[in-house]
Amino acid sequence: MAPEPKPPACVLEQIHPARLIPVEKDLRSRDGPEYKAMLDRLVADIRERGVIQPILAYRVKDRAQVIDGETRRFASLMAGNCESVPVLVYEQKPSAEEMLVGQLQCNACRSDMTTLEYGQVYQRLMIDHGWTQTQLGERLHVSQSDVSKTLAISSNLAEPLKERVARACRCGGRMP
Repeated sequence: MAPEPKPPACVLEQIHPARLIPVEKDLRSRDGPEYKAMLDRLVADIRERGVIQPILAYRVKDRAQVIDGETRRFASLMAGNCESVPVLVYEQKPSAEEMLVGQLQCNACRSDMTTLEYGQVYQRLMIDHGWTQTQLGERLHVSQSDVSKTLAISSNLAEPLKERVARACRCGGRMP
């Protein structure tokens, strides 16, 4: 059996977001209030910290075509203060199969955290940094009511109810 071909090599570059071409075939729905709220939080976070997770793209002359990271690309443009963003750039266009596998892998790594998982992270951040709920919300660009609701659900529910909430979230039920 012949070994599988290696994917083309890519290099990490810093590229101005205006030099990135939007993704051709988007796997994500960008409609609705949940997406808009997430985008608003991401724009605020990028204004403060920049883009942390590299965008995946391939070279097209002096630009780069986005394969994965369209929301980060768009949010960095909306933030208005990004001179550059990190981009893993393939020197040549990957095959259609390689691009689809790359998108699938990137999106498979994204998991929607449950309310209980957010609550655990919120509690850990508050303990580690000595933050109040208000400070946590400001730092993460999350409303005070969402922080309060998440912490109430994650810390005040009896264990059998926590298990029911966790099951509901895994089955597609969205809490906050």
